[in-house]
Formats: sequence, structure tokens, C-alpha cells
Amino acid sequence: MIKLIINNIIKYLVQMDIIQIEETAVYEYGIELLLVSIFNAIWILVLGIVLKCPVLSVIYIYILASVRTQTGGYHAQTYIGCFVCYNLFFLVSLLFCKALNLMNIDLINIFLIGIVYILLIHKFAPIPRTNSMDKYEMKEANRKASINSAFWICFALILENYKKYWSYETISVLFISILLMFLEKLKQLNNEKNRI
Repeated sequence: MIKLIINNIIKYLVQMDIIQIEETAVYEYGIELLLVSIFNAIWILVLGIVLKCPVLSVIYIYILASVRTQTGGYHAQTYIGCFVCYNLFFLVSLLFCKALNLMNIDLINIFLIGIVYILLIHKFAPIPRTNSMDKYEMKEANRKASINSAFWICFALILENYKKYWSYETISVLFISILLMFLEKLKQLNNEKNRI
């Protein structure tokens, strides 16, 4: 279904002389990613509404879009795998929220957790899947990931007294982003070890 939609979009773009035939592969990939991302986001919003936590689903989507895309890290091999992981991690983030609520994490702890997150992201991000990024791109991704993480930590701190669950979701999704970053790093180290 997705392939059919993409093919029709590409045909239209070529017919309208918006793109050249030799550029179709790049546009196919970009449109495919865009459609899958939109589908995943809509699905998470619907899931958030069903679970009576739509704001938490919005926070989840925005953090993954702003931080996770810059930190790099684990990526599923298929779009189905991506969909399953995306949903699974949303549910895990909700469980983290409950755990943080039970522990009654306060403003000082959120601040300290946030500092650790920012330092980890600044030190290790991004973890690209391939060596396709040059030094400038790596530095720019690191800068964006660090700034976006700092923004979300400030968001969590501001919301701590107003809506604790929103604050906890922010901390949870940042944790998941860092976890995925380190999973990819471990995978790369394991692959290097196996090559030796």
C-alpha cells in the first residue's frame, strides 16, 4: 500500500517536472520515511487518546522528533519493526512515568537527572548507523541534540509543579532516546569485536 502511494506521488512529481527521473530513488526514500513517520505519529496520538493520555503521546512524539533524530542510535531493520518498537517504547515510557510517580521524583532530582542526560548526550551523540556523516554533520547533530535535550529538561522542570506526569514523560522519553543511542553503540562495538 505504501509503495503504491509513493509510486503515484513520484510519478506525479516527475510528470510535473518537479523532480528528475534520476532523482526518484532519493525522493522515494524520503517520502517513504515521511509517510511512515506520519503514520507512526498518528497511531501514537490515537493510542494516547485511547489510553487517556493524549498529552503524553504528544510529548513522546516531539521528543523523539527533536532529540532522537539527532542522537542517532538503534533503528529497526523494517518498518514493521519500527512501528512495533515505536509503540513498545511509548508504553515503556508510560510505565516509567508510573514508576517515577511512585518514587515521587521532585524538582531537584529532575534537575540532576537532566544534567546527567545532557552530559551523556553531549559526550556521545550522535551515534550514526554508518560512517556517512562528516565531522561538521556530527558536530551539528551533537549541538542540536544537546540544545534540544536542554530545552526538554527545562520543560520538565517547569512542569514539575504543574503536571508531574508531563514532566515524568519528558524524563522517560529522554531516557529511552539515550538508551537507544547506547544500544547502537554496543552493537557497533560488538560488530568491531567480531571482525577482529
